Amino acid sequence: NHSYNEFYKGNSVVQVTSTIGAGGTRNWFSFGYSADQLIVWRVKATTVGGKLKLDIQSELGGDGTITYWLLVTNTGSITTDYQLIRHHFIQ
Repeated sequence: NHSYNEFYKGNSVVQVTSTIGAGGTRNWFSFGYSADQLIVWRVKATTVGGKLKLDIQSELGGDGTITYWLLVTNTGSITTDYQLIRHHFIQ
């Protein structure tokens, strides 16, 4: 077993801070990443009892960069504040 601090050697950035209604979805995209970078996305509920799901698609562009398509779904029964966070790992 490894701790989070042992595994995580990159930086993180809050890309989006937003609110989503019960049963709602929100689409986001982020672009211009090198195809050899390791990017990990996560969604973090900031409302007690918030329940969210994150689906991610990636697309390689003609210029060799990656665009990430991010779909946040509120699977809970209450309006929920959240953060969409990007972790960028380095070697």
